[in-house]
Amino acid sequence: MNWEVIGTAAELIAAFGVITTLFYLAFQIKMNTDVLKAEASKEVYSGWSEWILQVSEHQHLILFDQLVKPDAQWSDFSVEQQASLGLLLRSFLLRFESEYSLYKANILDANVWEKHRAYCKSFVSSPAIATWWKAEMNQPIYSDAFLEHISNTPNQGHVNIGTLSENESMRNDT
Repeated sequence: MNWEVIGTAAELIAAFGVITTLFYLAFQIKMNTDVLKAEASKEVYSGWSEWILQVSEHQHLILFDQLVKPDAQWSDFSVEQQASLGLLLRSFLLRFESEYSLYKANILDANVWEKHRAYCKSFVSSPAIATWWKAEMNQPIYSDAFLEHISNTPNQGHVNIGTLSENESMRNDT
């Protein structure tokens, strides 16, 4: 038997092994990426559930309900109320920026982000919140990319968050 033939056969077997390993690694990386994206979406929704629960227990819940009404104005609220609501709103917008970062890193599913992006734009376009947001955008806590991304999102109308008064009227209708 010729040693060159044996050497060539060994090299072919080794090359096949390397190619098989690369395909296996690519498959594992794809599976890991899918799991990471699913976990990111789960964390986003879990975080929103926590935030909603905290807001529902907030001492100024009724103020938040009034704030999101289409006819509300930021000037309708006292300086103390504005301070409390401002921190609540900042917490809300920082959640959106966190999601935007996950989206930009291709970790958060684009469908999840696009729905939340539209919601965020509608939210900051509400009259009372728009006044606050105009000043808040000058704070050095949001990335320029996030601010530009939200600013360039088309407004899809008034956001309906199921306010207390709307929920109450729905109960009365049944």
